[in-house]
Amino acid sequence: MFEIAVLQIIDKTPKTNFEIMVNKEKSKMLRRLLTLSLVSSMSAISTAAIATPLMPRPDANGDYYSVREASRWTVVDPDPDGLNCRSGPGANYSVVVVQPQGQTLYLASEHFGGGPPYINLDERDLPWLKVDGGYESYCFVRANTRFIRPIPTRD
Repeated sequence: MFEIAVLQIIDKTPKTNFEIMVNKEKSKMLRRLLTLSLVSSMSAISTAAIATPLMPRPDANGDYYSVREASRWTVVDPDPDGLNCRSGPGANYSVVVVQPQGQTLYLASEHFGGGPPYINLDERDLPWLKVDGGYESYCFVRANTRFIRPIPTRD
């Protein structure tokens, strides 16, 4: 029936006043339907945009200089010995704990001296992420795609 209405709307040569009236009504219905479809589509897109968390994006070298809305990260370091989590932002600091590949890391809690800033730069201006390091402590892992990736949050 919808196809017939579309064909009749396209055909601009009705034969009677009744057909003119029917075509006008069908044209109004088609416009309403298209408007409703457009509004529904725009609503779905804007809802998805609002619900999507702002995830950090690495630079050309794979470095993260912002955490944005990512509070959880996963270890992707291929080193079989794991990812070193250090006492400060840099390779010259001591290793506090080693995190295995696949381990979920959480931003350092403010309760034990953690909290912002979560990204700290070392002496070469490379970014390190401050994460929970175990019981009442925090540590730093290199904030680079070779070692960690943000975990998208879903509400």
